[in-house]
Amino acid sequence: MSFRKEILRNKIEDYKLEIEEFEKKYDMESKEFYNKFNSGELGDDKDWFEWVYLYETINNLKKEFALLESINL
Repeated sequence: MSFRKEILRNKIEDYKLEIEEFEKKYDMESKEFYNKFNSGELGDDKDWFEWVYLYETINNLKKEFALLESINL
C-alpha cells in the first residue's frame, strides 16, 4: 500500500470516530443530519458546522482513496 493511501485510511478512521460521537450525541445518522442541515431544518449550532466539516472531509478523502486505488503504478 502506498504511503499516501495509508495516510488517507488513517485520517478516514480518525474522522469516523469523531463522527460517531456526533451520531450518538444527537441520535442521528450523518447522512440524515447532512440532508437536514443543508435543507435549513437545523440551526447554526457550532456542532453542526464541525459535523458538516467532518462529513464532507471523509467523503473527499474516500474519493481520493478510491482514485488512488484505481491507479495502477
